[in-house]
Amino acid sequence: MILSIGLTVTIALQIQNGLGKHIQELTPAMMTDSLKAFWASVWIYNLALTATKISILTQYLRVFPVPRFRTACFVVMGFVVLYGLWTLMGSIFLCFPVEFFWDKTIANGKCLNQEAVWFSNAAVNIAQDVVILFLPLTVLKSLRIPDRQKKALIVVFGLGGV
Repeated sequence: MILSIGLTVTIALQIQNGLGKHIQELTPAMMTDSLKAFWASVWIYNLALTATKISILTQYLRVFPVPRFRTACFVVMGFVVLYGLWTLMGSIFLCFPVEFFWDKTIANGKCLNQEAVWFSNAAVNIAQDVVILFLPLTVLKSLRIPDRQKKALIVVFGLGGV
């Protein structure tokens, strides 16, 4: 929740500094402040996304006590945590020096290819989401309950994915 509030604040700061306006309407100070807020919003977003996935996986661990499932859940959680650390560091240090992200006048400043980083992060995050969505289906299918209840449970979990 704290990360969501932080993300909202950074977006509000971007709006205050011209987000949504034509670039010609912005002063250099507004552009710099907006880019600083955008820089902060990117890594806060990545932290919030990672925390949300860890929360879902932790809930799975509480609901499903099956040993093999728990092992799979811990493996996925380990990958989510490691990838979350990578995206955090990658978004904070996308440019060197960091200030070059919002101040392109810094001599010898360099940035990674932002589009490539953001699209590859998006692809990995979508893959993680699909894995997290389908992870409990094997356990649900193996439950010894009537087929109608089993299908209803699978639909409920599927709705969570929507």
